[in-house]
Amino acid sequence: TIFLTKSAKIEYLKESKTNILFPFVINDDEINNAKLILTREGKYDGWHEVYGIDENNKKCIKAKIQVYLKLRN
Repeated sequence: TIFLTKSAKIEYLKESKTNILFPFVINDDEINNAKLILTREGKYDGWHEVYGIDENNKKCIKAKIQVYLKLRN
């Protein structure tokens, strides 16, 4: 499978002076939907949301990521 980030929309929520982690989590329904579309159409294009969390456990960044998956021939 080919994977790439097609687009990203970034919203800065607050300043951080520490490292920021982006714990990207998708649930079973999102996985099953992506698999269904990928199997049926040979590609998947969808938006997912992730937050950047600083070392003080504060949300500093909100990102919407457009992922693209395509089956290899």
